[in-house]
Formats: sequence, structure tokens, C-alpha cells
Amino acid sequence: MIDTMEHGVPVNADGISCAARRFSRLRLWRAAILVALIAACLRAALLAWFCADAKLSLASVFAGHDGGEYLRFAQALANFDPAAIPADARRHDAGWPALIALFSWAAPLWAAAMGLITGGFAVMAAAFMRILERHATIKPRRCWLAALILLAGYPSYVYFACFALGETAFVALLLLALAAYLGGLRALAYALAGLCAAIRSPGIFLAAAFCLNDLVVYGRGGWRKCLSAPLALIPPLAWMLISHRCWNATAAATLELRMGWPFSGFRGFAETGLFRTIYVFLCVIFSVAGVALLALEASRARWSDPFLNTGTFYCLLYLLLHFCIRSFRNMEAVQYPFSYMDRYMIGVLPFVIYGWRRLLLRPGVVAAAVSASLALAAWWGHHYFAALAIAG
Repeated sequence: MIDTMEHGVPVNADGISCAARRFSRLRLWRAAILVALIAACLRAALLAWFCADAKLSLASVFAGHDGGEYLRFAQALANFDPAAIPADARRHDAGWPALIALFSWAAPLWAAAMGLITGGFAVMAAAFMRILERHATIKPRRCWLAALILLAGYPSYVYFACFALGETAFVALLLLALAAYLGGLRALAYALAGLCAAIRSPGIFLAAAFCLNDLVVYGRGGWRKCLSAPLALIPPLAWMLISHRCWNATAAATLELRMGWPFSGFRGFAETGLFRTIYVFLCVIFSVAGVALLALEASRARWSDPFLNTGTFYCLLYLLLHFCIRSFRNMEAVQYPFSYMDRYMIGVLPFVIYGWRRLLLRPGVVAAAVSASLALAAWWGHHYFAALAIAG
């Protein structure tokens, strides 16, 4: 929107010329697409390695881990028959399978999922860079490093993004909702947070963080800015009603989630190997320390910065929930969440990267993180598909 004219040049209220802003947006999208292409090429190389090493088709590889369950879930939704969702897939939230089903008319389910994940890379990079540049005072030259380490510098995300899993969609919607909220588009932000919660239930904590920030920053008048918050409840509640009607149980009931004291689920470390245990603990320590740095910054800013406040509130709620999970049922077996903690930490990764930005946003560090992530992902994939071959 043009507010004034200076020397015949249209200028916005913040003193930035419209031409300069258009150039900034164009530069941001070019950088985001470049980062997304790098991430997509790295995933393509990993998928090619998995296919060659395991002698499997691309569709079979992409259905690895929980990917096959999500694809069967999506097939039932594409056929407009929620009751046909396989029993082993009902523990998942419906948002990601619904998104795959939405695009199943254009390609096979696995290819639709792959296309969505690849497009999600660009959305994640663009939204993250925009937030950092406009609301976190990070120089543009360092924003692309932050986006690159988000997409290709965390080993667990690099690995799991090679399968038909919902982490990419979750983080992309999380960042879009945050960008909308920081831009003053509260109704859109809450609606996107609701879609994020449909992908993974803890996404609802982002809507709670929006409300908490408004109450902290605006005091008693903050509740008026939260009037759009119920929009975030519509997608998860709608699926809860549909699932209860179709098979008389919700996803949470199917999962049989058991809660306990913080870190009660970490007893599962005894069931994992030494290297895996060390890696998961390092991921948890890295994430908790990054959130602590974020909270420290918010405190130093006297809780007046919406970006720092929202990130801190969301991360604290998200981590508290996952650390308090004692056990859950997966494929008729009771499991502890410890071995999944590195994957759970993907949900707070953008904020953790910001907390560690002084250490991470250096070309040498980013290159080392990307290289280590590729090596670990290739190694994990080799052993995973080898174990599948042995199991038959």
C-alpha cells in the first residue's frame, strides 16, 4: 500500500520504496527457490542411493517407515471412504493424507506426496527467510544460510523427508501461520495453525502461542485480538468427529497415549543401540538449549517482541508435551518415545536454528552440517532397508 511520495517515488509507511520492496521479495523468492532446489537435489541423490542399494522401486522406497500407512490412509480418503482406512494407519492425524489425496487426481499417491514435499521445501525456505529478514533482524545474506540448514542441515529431517511423511507439510504450515500472524493477518494465521494441527496435533500449540503473546503484549485488551482463535480448532475437531463416527474412536484413542512426568518416556533408551542413544540425546540437548537461548532473548526484550514470544511459548508447550509422553501403542506393541525424539524435534527446528544462529549461520558450519546429514541419512537408509530385506 502506498502511503506517501518522496521525490516522485512511491514510498510505504516504513520509508521503504515500493520498487525496493518488490526487489526484496523477488530476491527472497529467488534465494528460496535456489535453497529448495539444493534440498531437492540432495533428496534425489539419497533416494537414488536407496533404490540402488536396496534394489527397490522409487515407490517402494518412498513408502518406507510410516510412509506406507500414510499412503493407504490417503487412498481411502481419495475414495471418499474414511471407514476403509486401515487399522494400523488410524493412529495418524488426517491432514497429511488428506493433502496427498487432494492431489491424487494428478499423479499416483506416492508421486503426489513427493511433489508436495518438494514444493514444501520452497514454502519452508521462503517463509523462514521472510520471517527472519522482516521480524528477526537477520541480514539477508545470512537468511539463506538459515534456510539451507533448516532444509538440509538436520540429519533426521534430511532422512525422513525421503519418505511419504508429514514433517515438511507441518513445518511449512507452521512457518506460514507464523508469517501471517507477525504480518497482522490473525484470522489467516489461526486458520493455518488449525491446518498445521490437522497435520500433527501439537500444531495447535502455535494458536495457543498467538493468544499468549497477545495477552502478554497487549494486557487486558489482548483478548480482543484472540477472537479468531476458534478457527484453529475447526480442522482437528472436524476430523475427531468424522473418525469417531466411522470407527468409534479418535486417533488419540487408537494410539493409546500414556502421559507421565517429564522425561518418563526416556526409559526407552535401554532398547536402542549406543550410537542411536548418543545421537538422540544430542538432538534433545541441542533443541532444549536452542529454545533456552530463544527464551533468554525474549526475556531480555522484556517480552515485547512478538516473534520471540510466540516462538518461546510454542516451543515450551511443544517440548513439554513430548517430554511427558510415557508410552504409546504402535502396531500392537507398547513403545517408549525416546527413539522418536530426534524426529519430534523437527517441530521446533526453525526456532532452535534462530536460537543458535550465532554459531550455525556460518558457511563452514552449514557445509559441515549438510555433509554430516547426508552421510548419516545414507547410512540409516542402508541399514533400514537391509533390515527390511532380512525380515522379508
